[in-house]
Amino acid sequence: MKKRILNNNFPMAQRNLLQKFLLFFFDRLYHQLACCYDFIAFLVSAGQWKFWVLSVEEHLIGPNILELGHGPGHLQTHLKKSFPLSIGLDESRQMGRIALHNIYKAYPKASNRLIRARAQSIPFASEQFNTVVATFPSEYIFEESGLQEIHRVLRFDGKLVILLAVEIIETNFISRLLKLLYSLTGETPTAQIQNQILTRLAQQGFFATINRINQKYARLFLITAQKL
Repeated sequence: MKKRILNNNFPMAQRNLLQKFLLFFFDRLYHQLACCYDFIAFLVSAGQWKFWVLSVEEHLIGPNILELGHGPGHLQTHLKKSFPLSIGLDESRQMGRIALHNIYKAYPKASNRLIRARAQSIPFASEQFNTVVATFPSEYIFEESGLQEIHRVLRFDGKLVILLAVEIIETNFISRLLKLLYSLTGETPTAQIQNQILTRLAQQGFFATINRINQKYARLFLITAQKL
């Protein structure tokens, strides 16, 4: 749950004000208020956030996996059994501490495979990973420098997996409230934004597709991109 692209249908003046507030709020939530992250994510997803994040596992190719923006470490903890060589990278010191706590709670003897760094400067040699994965990342994931780094560290024919966003499906009162919230924050990317993302990935040496995966209350937007 990080800063998102705002809905283009929202009035411009209000959108700009809301965007500034959300950028400030999400930055604090990911750093100084990181201890509240899981609780807020649980609330805004009707308890489904963790399940959405873990759903990417079936799309990963091992054994060497790099997760960008590991956050509280739920995916890293989950992957310890199936992909023990997975590595998590995040620039937030607070999230690093929380993720390490969650991993050690589940696997007390696990080695620390978390790195504090930025995705625009990944501290690994070229062609080290079979898969790079990110779940609900902020816009950094599509910056030119970030995509170049991802392309560099992926092995030949490696795979990039991005759980991009979510679209709430109206089935009950809770999902209607969530849909209203997500329409204000722009959590669901428009067709135009999706095309822009695919174009950006192609320019940086990836063949990408966006798939829609149905989950409880929601439809997930999952990008799978092959390194060319």
